[in-house]
Amino acid sequence: MKEIILFLFGIALFSCSNPETEIEKYLNQKYVAYELIEVKEDSSNIITVKDQFRALKMNTADRNNAIAKLFNEMEKATTSEQMKQYVLKSDSIYSSIKNLHEQFESNRFKRPDVCVYVKYLLPDGNIKIQKEEYLYINAATSEYISRPVNWDDFLLELKYDELIKEAIRFGTDIREMKSIMKL
Repeated sequence: MKEIILFLFGIALFSCSNPETEIEKYLNQKYVAYELIEVKEDSSNIITVKDQFRALKMNTADRNNAIAKLFNEMEKATTSEQMKQYVLKSDSIYSSIKNLHEQFESNRFKRPDVCVYVKYLLPDGNIKIQKEEYLYINAATSEYISRPVNWDDFLLELKYDELIKEAIRFGTDIREMKSIMKL
């Protein structure tokens, strides 16, 4: 069923207009000069992964806020048993953050979105820099959504490293508390 939907979506995507013309419009919006090398129908993780990244960002922030609240409540704990409960709850939330990031990173090789692979050269003085990206073209709205072909470049573009720092913010504190309490 999913393959049929993707096939029909691909037909809708490419039947409305010539993909190469749309790609030239897209590149003309971004660059003054370029040399188009290759265009081919493909599939990748563009729309899905960008949506998942936005959700991951929000979930990470929400869960870190929950951990911070637990730390504040922990200061009011009167027994060691209450302290242990706060630490265990914090650890559970921290583990869920790690799981969300692992799920996101497993998307590296998934290819659910019909798109176009585009390879082009950009002039930079006497040299030309090769660029490759996946491009989703919504023919009905002329909307372009792109991402670099290289997953690591894509993560840099998303500033994933900043999100990782946010995700692990409380990890050391939780591990130290678990160690002190022998949990």
